[in-house]
Amino acid sequence: MDHQIVEYGNGNKKKHMFQVNQQNQEHKDQDQNDAYVHVLEFRLKFKTQRLQRSQECPCIFKFIGNIGGNYQHPRVVSIGPYHRGKDSLINFDDNKWYFLRKLVLRVSAESSKDLGFLMKEMRELEARTRGCYVSYGDVGTICSYDFVEMMLLDGCFVIELLRFLGKSEDRINKNDDPVFMRPSMVPLMVADLLNLENQLPFFVLESLFEVTRTLEQKEILLPLVMRTIRLVFPVPTKDSFLAHPPKHLLDLVYKSLEPKAYTTRIDNEKQSAHTSNETIQCVTRLRTSGIKFKPRKSVGFLDIEFKNGVLEIPVVNINELNINLITNCLAWEQSSKDVLTYFTDYLYFMNCLIDGPKDVALLRDEGIIMRHSRDDASVVSFFKDLGKNIQVFKFGCSYLSREMREIEAYYSSNWATIMRTLSTHNSP
Repeated sequence: MDHQIVEYGNGNKKKHMFQVNQQNQEHKDQDQNDAYVHVLEFRLKFKTQRLQRSQECPCIFKFIGNIGGNYQHPRVVSIGPYHRGKDSLINFDDNKWYFLRKLVLRVSAESSKDLGFLMKEMRELEARTRGCYVSYGDVGTICSYDFVEMMLLDGCFVIELLRFLGKSEDRINKNDDPVFMRPSMVPLMVADLLNLENQLPFFVLESLFEVTRTLEQKEILLPLVMRTIRLVFPVPTKDSFLAHPPKHLLDLVYKSLEPKAYTTRIDNEKQSAHTSNETIQCVTRLRTSGIKFKPRKSVGFLDIEFKNGVLEIPVVNINELNINLITNCLAWEQSSKDVLTYFTDYLYFMNCLIDGPKDVALLRDEGIIMRHSRDDASVVSFFKDLGKNIQVFKFGCSYLSREMREIEAYYSSNWATIMRTLSTHNSP
């Protein structure tokens, strides 16, 4: 009897063990299936993102060759993936977290929009944002979570900086934010926002600006950006660029600097690459030929005009900030197929005019060139160094082609030849 009970008990035990093993196997199969599904979902998302990226044309590039020198890298703050985590910039990230916390507290105080809501907004733009960067090698190594975090952290910093600086110049010296404890940092931060490699797509900034707008904030993003930029750079006020949304902050400033007198005169289509031999004489030779130089009253320094023997050139201040802006605008032109070549043409033109320190001195005496902490030879080097990196100058579609033709025609005239002859005889 006891023996039968033991047999019966052992049978139940074996049956129970079999059922447990079967359940374990089912769990393993389910776990394995879940893993396969997870991998498939990842691949599906990756392939879909690649397709979406291919449909979004890259608009945030890296510098080509050595065109930028020291001006291709941000000095204070990194924006976007290209300079993310750089040793020289990483310490500034604490300020970004401070701005993000302050923004979230302000927005969540009057709405249900919390940090999770903002992350969700950025996650929906992730694939489109990745497609805006030309170097998938760098961008592709950043995982989805880190990339979305970067979009949120950098984007919120930019719009909070714009909100703070764009209201009034008086607020720059306020001590209620750690970033503005040192007002000398403000020009450097604004300059970094206009670095070609240091951009977020404008649609990211627009999205964050709109979803974090509180009831008391009535500002519009574009005018806010321009007011902030004008604290550091003398860019003109324009409405024409509003017809086409900018790709990023550098593109917005670039559009505002386009020479007004020529924007409708040039065909927007970039012609085939053709290096022109067209040139003009330097300032010294033009002056001895009777050509006068005069500073032109214009906010933008690209508006050059030659008329009745007078060459009017807007004043250009050769300092570190303006060199940074000019260099990055040139790099933007040389990287993108969707913009004209105003800065390329301008630098080619100035490179012709300035052959040596004497030419700089003459332009400085006329009030056309201003310089700070640089001698005349350094100004020559600035134009020559950038001039060497101009890949193509297309005379036929240059916005300055008419001026160059008329200057050369004047220089070759009988009157100019007589003036040069008299100048030679009268020189000691």
